[in-house]
Amino acid sequence: MLIGLVVGVLAGVYCLRGQEILIPSMKWLFGILVGAGIACFIGVLDDIFDISPGKKILGQTVAAMALILAGIRPGLHYSTELIGWNMPANIEIVLGIPVVIFFVLGASNSLNLLDGLDGLCGGVTAIITVAMLMLA
Repeated sequence: MLIGLVVGVLAGVYCLRGQEILIPSMKWLFGILVGAGIACFIGVLDDIFDISPGKKILGQTVAAMALILAGIRPGLHYSTELIGWNMPANIEIVLGIPVVIFFVLGASNSLNLLDGLDGLCGGVTAIITVAMLMLA
């Protein structure tokens, strides 16, 4: 799956080369690839050596930190603007960090639990991907 993601990102970068929209997105794409690589490495280590849950969660948290360092954070100010409250940028960043970590840990471990039946994890992931594509 990681190889497919890398090939897809590289194909997209190749198709969009020379366009202005690609330049600001490169930091995010690199962060996603680094985080995915770390998560994949932790998964392979878990499959081979059966690492402890604490070490696995620590590795997944490091993968989430790669996303955070790349600037991938939720836009919490959109939610607070609906109720008429302006959230300062520094508070939004501090509150966004646990949201990203929680999302990465939740997504990684929930898909790991679905990995027991052949094709179930891949099918659910495909459905999630299509739904996210439609939302984007």
